[in-house]
Amino acid sequence: MPNNRVKTTKALQSKKGKAALAQLHPHSRRAKQICRVALRTDKLSVAKRERKKHEVSRINRLVWFCYALDPSIGSCTLPELHQIVQDFIHRHSAELESERKQRRVGRTKSVAQERIEIDQETEEAEYTTGFVVPDLTCPKSVKLLRQWCEEVSSDPSFLPRLRLIRIFKNDTTTIVEEQKGATESMLMSSNSDIHHTTTNQENQDDDTPELVMGD
Repeated sequence: MPNNRVKTTKALQSKKGKAALAQLHPHSRRAKQICRVALRTDKLSVAKRERKKHEVSRINRLVWFCYALDPSIGSCTLPELHQIVQDFIHRHSAELESERKQRRVGRTKSVAQERIEIDQETEEAEYTTGFVVPDLTCPKSVKLLRQWCEEVSSDPSFLPRLRLIRIFKNDTTTIVEEQKGATESMLMSSNSDIHHTTTNQENQDDDTPELVMGD
């Protein structure tokens, strides 16, 4: 049986003119079809906005970390990267303190205060389970990140080329690979006190076992 289901308002209007659609009985089959199409359109719009919001948030984070590293150095140590993550999570602490001081006793929190507190709580929770950051411990990764920020104007299509890792608040010697990046020769720092685990989804599909380098 052919699938004649109409999924867009434009397709509906092509079957019946706008005037005809406006005269439909509210309980008719066509009216119900219009409701389904409208609901689907709304869901797609919401999903699109959420994807865009997530992409913008991701880009803002990467750009922040790019410029958080002193341009005179090519990479940082893992403890230094943890400090940068903590600086990122508390980047709005001064504004938050100002909002708290301005709030009168008995008054509700300002929108700005609530937003900052929610962001900090969310990022602290992520730091506990694994905070995703560009790999600033790898010179090649740093070079590619800076190229993305400065030469390609933070183009989203460039994102898959960046090397991303997860680091953990309560396990400060572990690095988990989140995204391999464009250059396969990019290697983790070889410090003996750092444990390296590969959990990239693409690598999980391979037969190669997870690599853990420790003492």
